[in-house]
Amino acid sequence: MARIISHLIDHLLASVHHLLLVFALLELSLLLCEVQPTIKLENTSLFYQRPTAQLSYSWTPLDLAYTLLYSGFAMIGFLYGYGLVHLRLNTSGIVSHLLMRLCVASMAIWQRSSLLMILPWSLKGFYGICQNICQLYEYMSNEAYYNARQFNMALSLCIIYGMALLSLTSVCFLIALRLHQKLMTGRQIDRYNQGIYSYARSINLLLGFQMIDLTL
Repeated sequence: MARIISHLIDHLLASVHHLLLVFALLELSLLLCEVQPTIKLENTSLFYQRPTAQLSYSWTPLDLAYTLLYSGFAMIGFLYGYGLVHLRLNTSGIVSHLLMRLCVASMAIWQRSSLLMILPWSLKGFYGICQNICQLYEYMSNEAYYNARQFNMALSLCIIYGMALLSLTSVCFLIALRLHQKLMTGRQIDRYNQGIYSYARSINLLLGFQMIDLTL
């Protein structure tokens, strides 16, 4: 039975090897959301009366550090149930009994609401994209910028950056949703697989909680 449990856990955690890549994508998109392109008007030469538009990028180190919390919170939400199973299988005695109660109480909640753990990351990314759009609107509605030299080039780079940021954030969100779906369906076994279904039911009874979701 121990070998069956170990093999099943390895099967359920097969997709975890991709978690590092998913975490890197989530973190990269949030880091880029915190980096805001800024257009400044400067008088760089005495020969030109019009100011020159200078493109720069601004960010706050503390905000960049906080992005790790948002990305990590999302990944922890996806793997919370698997972490409980791993701890439950590698503990014994009083700790194992406490973990069994914790698993019974929280596995059902995790099954239904784990997707909400990506909500803070989504709101943080959405806020960064909105900031980018608001700055672009401010530049385009101010006539002083249109009279500046090299403004069209700087504005074009800001628009390209905003579009790339929106595309990257959307792709990362879809990848995270796909990963969540794989992690959820990886625990499900239907009744058509009678042999595996019987083993899974025995494993649930042995562990004391429904580690494997036995669908009807």
